[in-house]
Amino acid sequence: MVATVQQPPCLFGRAPTAGFAATAAVFTFRNEWPQAIELAFSPAQRYHDIVYLFILWLLLRSVLSAVINRLAKTGRRIVAAMLLPVLFAACSSTEGFTPEGAPTLADPAYQRTPPPLVLAEYVGTNQVGPEVDGDRSALIDMTNISQGYIAAQCSAPTKAKMIVIKGENSMDNPERDQYGLSNDGSFDFYPITRGDGQYTFIVMIFVGDTPTGPAYQPFLTATANVQLENEFGPFLVQNRFVNYNADSACVAQSYEITQHCKTNMEVVQQIYAWVAANVAYDIEKGASLKGVTSDYEPNPDETLRTKKGICYDFASLTAAMLRANGIPTQLIKGDVADGNGGYVYHAWNMVWLDGEGWIAVELAVNPDDWTRIDTTFASAGADISEFIGDGANYTTLFVY
Repeated sequence: MVATVQQPPCLFGRAPTAGFAATAAVFTFRNEWPQAIELAFSPAQRYHDIVYLFILWLLLRSVLSAVINRLAKTGRRIVAAMLLPVLFAACSSTEGFTPEGAPTLADPAYQRTPPPLVLAEYVGTNQVGPEVDGDRSALIDMTNISQGYIAAQCSAPTKAKMIVIKGENSMDNPERDQYGLSNDGSFDFYPITRGDGQYTFIVMIFVGDTPTGPAYQPFLTATANVQLENEFGPFLVQNRFVNYNADSACVAQSYEITQHCKTNMEVVQQIYAWVAANVAYDIEKGASLKGVTSDYEPNPDETLRTKKGICYDFASLTAAMLRANGIPTQLIKGDVADGNGGYVYHAWNMVWLDGEGWIAVELAVNPDDWTRIDTTFASAGADISEFIGDGANYTTLFVY
C-alpha cells in the first residue's frame, strides 16, 4: 500500500475579504472576540468568500496567461511552466512537516542508537594481481563479490579507470559501467549493480591524448560469475561515487540528524528534509559541467562542508547518509524531461523500506519497494530547471 496524505484546505478558502478582515481585526484589537468570530463565520462572510474567490481566479488567470505568453515569446517556456506550482504553493502543504520542511517526529525525546556502520573492505583472499610493470601496478580483489562489490588498487604516474561489464566484453555493451580509479595506491570499491551473471573487470591506465580524446590501455583484467547473497548489498556500503568512511563528516552529521528517530521511515524523512533545506544548487558548477563530457565525481563531505552542489552531489550525499544508517539507497543517473520536449542529464536516489510507508513533498515511499527521492528538486532556491529538468518522465541509465 502506498502511504497517502490529506491536503489541508487552500488558505484562500478561509481568506476574508478586505472589509471583513479589517472589521474583524478591529474587534480583535479591542478584545471583542465574540464579535470577531461571529463576523468571520457569518453567512455574509461565506457569500463574500465565494465572490472573492471568483474575482481572484479571473484576475489570476488573466495575469498568468499574459505572463506565460510573454515568457514563451522570449524562449523561456520552462520558467513559465514552473510559475503555476510556485504561485499556488500556498494552497498545498504536506502533513507532518514544519515550515522548515523537517517532518514531525513521533517521539522527539527518544534517543536512537545508530546501527553498526557497514563498510566495504579489502580482504585479499580472492584477488587477481598485483600486476607490476615498471612504475605501474594494480590488483583486483573479488573476495566480497557475493556481497555486491569488488575492491581495486592502482599505482601509476598517470590517471586510471575501472571498467565493470556484465556479459560480453565489448565497448558496445550497454551493461558497461566506467569509474575513476585512484592512482596513488589507495583502495577504491565498485558495486555490482546489474544482478547475477558473468562480469569482467578491467583496470585501464592513461597513455596519452589523441585527436578523439584521452587514450587508455587495459592493464589488468579479472572475470567472475557473480551470484549475490543479498540484492541490497551493493547499496549498503560506500563506493567510488558514494564515498565515505567511519571518519566522514557526512556520517557523523547523519547520526546527529537522526538521533531522535524511532523508525527507518523517520530516518529517511529527516535526512531527506535536512539535505533539501540545507544544501543549495550550485548554478555556477552546473553551468560549467552542462553539456560536456566530464570525469567529475561527487564528494559527500565536500558537499556537506560547502552546503552546495549539483544534482550529482545531492544524490551522493543523500545516499551516503542513508547507507550509513543501514537503509539501502541507490544513486541513479539518467534523463529527466526538461519541460520543453527534451531531456537533461540528472541524478537522484531510490530507497527501500521494509514494510513501511513514507510521505514527503510530492513523494510517496512504497513499502517493500524501491521509491524515488529527489533532494535536488526538493531544495529551495533559484530556477534551476535548465540543469535538472521538470521532474517528469525519469529514465534510469546507470545505478550505483
